Amino acid sequence: MSISRSALVAALALAPACAESPSVELRWRIQGPPEAGFSDEAPPLTSIRQCTEVGIGRVRLTTRADGLAIDVRDFPCFPDDFSDEAALAPGPELPAGTYELTLQGMRRSTTETWTDDQVSVTAEVTVSGGAPISLDDLILPAPPTCDDGVDNDRDGFVDAGDIDCRVSDPSESNQVTTVQFFVEVSFLDDNPYDVSCGTMGIATFLVRVDDDPESDRVIRCDEAGNTTSFSRRVDPDPNLNPHVVRITGQDAQGMPATLTKELTFEVNEAQDKPVELYVDFAGDDLLEPLVASLDFIVTFAGGGDDPDAPEPRYCTDSGSALEITDVGITVVTLTDDGMGGFTETPVDPIVVVDGGALDGQPLDGTPLACQSSRILSEPLDWSAGSYGLQIAGRSPEGDICFATDAAIRAAPQGPIEVLVPRVSSEGSCAD
Repeated sequence: MSISRSALVAALALAPACAESPSVELRWRIQGPPEAGFSDEAPPLTSIRQCTEVGIGRVRLTTRADGLAIDVRDFPCFPDDFSDEAALAPGPELPAGTYELTLQGMRRSTTETWTDDQVSVTAEVTVSGGAPISLDDLILPAPPTCDDGVDNDRDGFVDAGDIDCRVSDPSESNQVTTVQFFVEVSFLDDNPYDVSCGTMGIATFLVRVDDDPESDRVIRCDEAGNTTSFSRRVDPDPNLNPHVVRITGQDAQGMPATLTKELTFEVNEAQDKPVELYVDFAGDDLLEPLVASLDFIVTFAGGGDDPDAPEPRYCTDSGSALEITDVGITVVTLTDDGMGGFTETPVDPIVVVDGGALDGQPLDGTPLACQSSRILSEPLDWSAGSYGLQIAGRSPEGDICFATDAAIRAAPQGPIEVLVPRVSSEGSCAD
């Protein structure tokens, strides 16, 4: 039954003239947050400690009729009478009608309630006279553990001062561990020329922990080899080890550009070390094939007056009598040999498409006129693996003065300078 606002106000105005006869009596319980070690059940409120453990100092009861607040009264979170488990707190005396009663927790440090009804419970009652209505089982949610003024995990830090409260899913508790992750990404078998994100067609990386979409982090791809760090909460239960991290490269539209890489890690309650994740995306990890030319300039070790100088030399060097007249260049595929190196396999003859006088010449070891300008090969499919260059530089007498022991890594971008080691400085190879 609804009553008019004027009649309601008049009726309540008369109430102080005599002792109130509560129309509603109530008692509440507090549901502590499970992540802070509380059980799923809300036990009866029998001690003030149950209030202080969750940061509630008082509670506020607001009574509304037709959306209008007509009575507001505060109680201690644990009234003295509550030591009697059957005791109830008195609500207002109300005329007959339907009312909405909201019980809110209040902070210990102030008289404020929490925002967004985080710590509140609402019940509707219909008053018709007679015995008071008993609301003896109101369950009040506890405040968020990062906004309760309590050191829940007893680590000496409270709320925003606790690292657990400065992550994407804040919760100050000792039931989870905040793990710091370092993610390092490389491309094409850790290509030494730091292949760019743009070359690979990757704009960002999606990182997911333990198949939990709420853990998703999007990390911008700046350059290969860069390390990015972030924090994430993980359950330290040893029975859950190992945990799984999945990393997927994404294009500029946020769509998958690579296969998903899966890595595992373990955590414990102490977790005093970060989790370091290293992942490499090879050519065959890309969803769209990477097709790119070899683009390089051949240089030789040592130059000028000092044959062991680190500065590269070219086919002719004004500071030396040695002239490299021809080079043999062989393109090989590089396959991981499982021992930290590569197995080198010559590919079908690859020809030069932009190399001045070398245009149309094969890169299969055939001696070619040495030149100091860039050499561009026909396009290669990098999903077949990584590529390398076997190079030998010869004197006019045909002696090999410079040569690779292991193939020099190539890259799908450039131009890059490839430095060929010196293997002889005797005879026709002398400066």
